[in-house]
Amino acid sequence: MNTGEHLWWIPNGDTPERIRDHPLLEGVELPNTGQSAHATAIVTRSLLMYGEGRGGEPRFHAVDKRTGERVGTIELPGTTDTAPMTYMREGRQHIVVAISGDGLPGSLVALRLPERQ
Repeated sequence: MNTGEHLWWIPNGDTPERIRDHPLLEGVELPNTGQSAHATAIVTRSLLMYGEGRGGEPRFHAVDKRTGERVGTIELPGTTDTAPMTYMREGRQHIVVAISGDGLPGSLVALRLPERQ
């Protein structure tokens, strides 16, 4: 943090369909542009996990902290509203995400991380 150097950086989510499938961009190979949204993130020992947030897609991503490689994505019932929370129960890590959306009042979604191999 003192030097401003970074190992990697990634866009927030994936290129939106409205851009990826735009007729004027047909035949153009675009890199992942991400979403223009308010990402909500949490960091664990080995992962950066984030929801695309308001304005993005209702998805939650897990990224390897050392490499920046996306290791998983899940669909949520609504977009994330604020930073996720984490807790341990019986030796397993859980993530709780606050979500909402069209016709979906503020809700919580609890996710359990898979066991380490």
